[in-house]
Amino acid sequence: MQRRITELQHDTAERVQLTVGDLVAKVEEIRELAIADKQRSAAVGALKEIGILTGLRIDRREVGSPGEFDRLSDEELQQFIEATTLTFLVLPPDDDAT
Repeated sequence: MQRRITELQHDTAERVQLTVGDLVAKVEEIRELAIADKQRSAAVGALKEIGILTGLRIDRREVGSPGEFDRLSDEELQQFIEATTLTFLVLPPDDDAT
């Protein structure tokens, strides 16, 4: 089951247009703005996010109950993974990109 989840995650990741490098660059911009605005907790949060994106920091959290996903078909599991993944990848519009 874990192998299938990993396979589905890999397929989903290939379809996503943003790269980890893109996300790290955006978070680095946010971190620099936070430092300039003397928002230390926001700067620390950005550093943590960079750590997670680069795999240097692992954010572990349980999703669902044990066996909750066993009842899902491969297609339903794929849809769940895509929906969950996309909620983490939505960025606010860049006002400077006009």
